[in-house]
Amino acid sequence: MVKGRERQISESLLVGLLLAYVGGYLDGYTYLLRDGMFATMETSNLILAVYHMIHSHWSTGMMYMIPIAGFTLAVAATSLTEHFLKYRKPPLHWRQITLIAEIALIIWASFIPISPELNIYSTLLLSIASGIQLESFRSIHSISFAANMATGNLQKIARGVVKGITLHNRQVLKEALCFVGIVLSFTVGISTSFLIGESVGCYTTLFSIIPLLIIFFVLFKKPVATEEAMAFPIIEEE
Repeated sequence: MVKGRERQISESLLVGLLLAYVGGYLDGYTYLLRDGMFATMETSNLILAVYHMIHSHWSTGMMYMIPIAGFTLAVAATSLTEHFLKYRKPPLHWRQITLIAEIALIIWASFIPISPELNIYSTLLLSIASGIQLESFRSIHSISFAANMATGNLQKIARGVVKGITLHNRQVLKEALCFVGIVLSFTVGISTSFLIGESVGCYTTLFSIIPLLIIFFVLFKKPVATEEAMAFPIIEEE
């Protein structure tokens, strides 16, 4: 039993659900309206890039590499931001600063008209925003998670259910249920984007700012002290 540990608000289930919704929402938007690219699922972009290059569609293949590069550089920049600001105690938490940057990028992307020539610029901006988000919020209840994909979260659900049943640990099952919520929230984000995207057009992304603003204000809350040890690390054991 671990006592006196403080759980960061940024690791709360509420924040994780909202981030997963945004991740799914932005991917649905870029896939539907921005030439079938993905803002957050860079694995899919890489697969498509390789596919086109193998078939000698070099220019198309390289287009898919652009959001991948933007995402990667955004992760690096966010990591540097954390390094320089984490212990300097600026007026805002460093995660709130990165949220402001993410919101600004989403607003910028929303004003880029939908056209074959300009779609890549919107996708690039949203991929940068995704990289910022992924590096800023890396865990729920001290357990690593990704708000912009389902694969790793599905693994945690399956492993959590097995470990919870075999070890008769209800806390592990409870934490696995949290990741079920994450995957469902990601799915709802995709669905919402698909449902309103064609009618709202390029401004669809503006609705994703709402959950980010909620997170921004939630981060003003102080860390929550907990006396219970987290059970979910069992799931991450090899």
